[in-house]
Amino acid sequence: MKKKLSGKIKSLSPLLSAVILLSITISAAYISATILASIIQKQTSSQETKELSLYTGGSLEVLKVSFTPVYYKLPITISGHTQNLNNYQVKISITNPEIISKIARIDAGDIRFFEKDVNDPYTETQGKLPYWIEKFNKTTNELIVWIKVNLTANTPKTVYMYYGRA
Repeated sequence: MKKKLSGKIKSLSPLLSAVILLSITISAAYISATILASIIQKQTSSQETKELSLYTGGSLEVLKVSFTPVYYKLPITISGHTQNLNNYQVKISITNPEIISKIARIDAGDIRFFEKDVNDPYTETQGKLPYWIEKFNKTTNELIVWIKVNLTANTPKTVYMYYGRA
C-alpha cells in the first residue's frame, strides 16, 4: 500500500522536525480500519517530504507525501522588559539560513507579524502588527525587522512571523 501524494499542507515551523500522531479512519469497499499515522517532516530542496508510517493492526506501511508548503510560521518571544510599553518598536534580527531561504520574495514582502496565532496570515488583519524592514539579504542570510507591539511589564510576549508565500 505505497502511494505518492501531492498537495499543499501548512507547516508549523521549518526549524522543527515534527512528529505528529493522527488518528485516521480509512474505508475501502468492505474494509474499515483505524490507523495511527506518524508524520516525520524532512527538507528536500524547495519541497518538503513527509513520511507517514501507518500501522493497520498487522502490518506497517509507509506513504511518502511531497508538497510545497502554503507558508511557514515562526514564534518569537519578547522578554526582559520591566515596564509597560505601548507601541514599542522591537528589533528582530534573523540570521538562520533555513528561515532566510524560505522567505519567498526578494524584498521579503511575504513576511507578516501577528500578536496571536492566525489561520491565514495573508487574508486576516485582526492582531496584525505594524513592521518595517531595515535590511534583507538572502546571500548573507540577514533579516532585520522592527515591529511595533504593546508589552506588559515582566510578562513575556510571543508574536508570530509568517513567511514563505510569494
